[in-house]
Amino acid sequence: MTDQHTDGQRDGRTDSGPSRRTFLKATTAGAVASTGLGLTGVGSAQTSTGIPTPPLHRDGNLIKDPDGNQVVLRGVNTADPRRLDVTAPARGKNAEQVVDFATSEEAGWYSRVIRFPVQPVDIGKHQPGEGPEPVAFDEDELRTYLEDHLDPVIDRCEERGVYAIVDYHRHRNISWDNSALSEEVQLFWDVVAPRYSERDHVLYETYNEPLDPHITVDPAEREYEAGVWRDWVDTAQPWVDTIRGHADNLVLMGSPTWTQTPEGARIEEFGGGDIAYTYHIYPGHSISESNNWAGNNEEGQGTSRIYEEVPLFVTEFGWQQGISAYPVIGNTDDFGEPFMEWLNSAPIHWTAWCFDTVWLSAMVEEDFETPGFEDNVGNPYEEEVPVLCEDLPCDWVARGGQDMGELVKQHLADLADQDVPGTGGDGNGDGDGNGDGDVEAIDGTMPTDPDGDGLYEDLNGNGETDYSDVVQYFNNMDEPAMTNHTAAYDYNGNGEIDFADLVDLFKRV
Repeated sequence: MTDQHTDGQRDGRTDSGPSRRTFLKATTAGAVASTGLGLTGVGSAQTSTGIPTPPLHRDGNLIKDPDGNQVVLRGVNTADPRRLDVTAPARGKNAEQVVDFATSEEAGWYSRVIRFPVQPVDIGKHQPGEGPEPVAFDEDELRTYLEDHLDPVIDRCEERGVYAIVDYHRHRNISWDNSALSEEVQLFWDVVAPRYSERDHVLYETYNEPLDPHITVDPAEREYEAGVWRDWVDTAQPWVDTIRGHADNLVLMGSPTWTQTPEGARIEEFGGGDIAYTYHIYPGHSISESNNWAGNNEEGQGTSRIYEEVPLFVTEFGWQQGISAYPVIGNTDDFGEPFMEWLNSAPIHWTAWCFDTVWLSAMVEEDFETPGFEDNVGNPYEEEVPVLCEDLPCDWVARGGQDMGELVKQHLADLADQDVPGTGGDGNGDGDGNGDGDVEAIDGTMPTDPDGDGLYEDLNGNGETDYSDVVQYFNNMDEPAMTNHTAAYDYNGNGEIDFADLVDLFKRV
């Protein structure tokens, strides 16, 4: 919504997932003598609340996994990843540490999807709180941003078993039919779309909040607005085409007037397949006075129940008291409770705004001293960032009472096991929990599944999961006896046999 609502550089990382270097770094703190493999540093990270993250597709108004199970994604937004990294000494966490906290079993956060607002202002390191004018960055600046700041959180989401939405996040001071803006959007997706095209857990949100030309009533009710919607489709369809020229990832589409008119999809849908639509709403919008988000009002701020016809992702909503940032001012009793009840009354996907201590509406707050720090005042790319957290990460806690944090956290926990991938099978269509037929012998012994969950943790066939199995996994993870039966050994559900699975197996021991 807003960065009111807003370098130390990072080592680049461009590989598609955890590497041997990543795993060895995680394990250098010690060794388990009985295995001959250094692993004692692994358990220091927060335990993930993750789920399998297979590719998703659209089926009517539903999102489904490859096995045909209905999936509903619920989670949070973060601040821009670069902004988090640059201001981490003041905020208390860098971007990867925010992902860890949003998926931490110890902290009780059960995010199934995390939306990352990638802002042109941060890609080009401009003054926060302004446009900037398009084109706000060049290809080299974009690639540097991706390598240093977005790649790490995409990798971390895969490791933690959570979907990631890459959100091209423009939301102020520019009309969506501006030709220079179109050039910027095309540049962004021409670079970003192929970069994560093989990452099953990544979704693409084409444009955060298109502004004007505005739609002020349901487009089905007045021809002028219907014409604006058709113009929007004509303008944004080439952006979708650019994505589809590179990738099959699920695509999310916003709408004119700050993404408050998803019902325009009834007039004309975007082409390209596997398209869902987004909706943003806050307490200060007039539709929230009547809690009629399912319907509509004379300003066209509702949904007209479009979620009964197309998949709907509410990628921004939130509330907070005691602030001056319209339209997010609100409370739990009047807005939060009824809105969450509506969200969960239908197969509506959602990401609450914002899992941050600074951007409003803030879901969390620092559990350490932060005298007067506000990253939206000043320019963290040119001015010194105060060091308020000497040893990252520092603690955050959910805002409670009439603010949103505790309620969102409770809903995520309550719905943690509902509508997640694989609930009717394992995503491979055969329903046996293996996905690749019977496993085969490894080093002359047949692995077993001691707990009957469809995952073969007992690689040496002795009927239990022990340290010898960890060694067996490490020594054979690139061998056909394992790679031909990926689902049997894919403990974190990301569709691959990788070092994150080895860490998972060690933790089970």
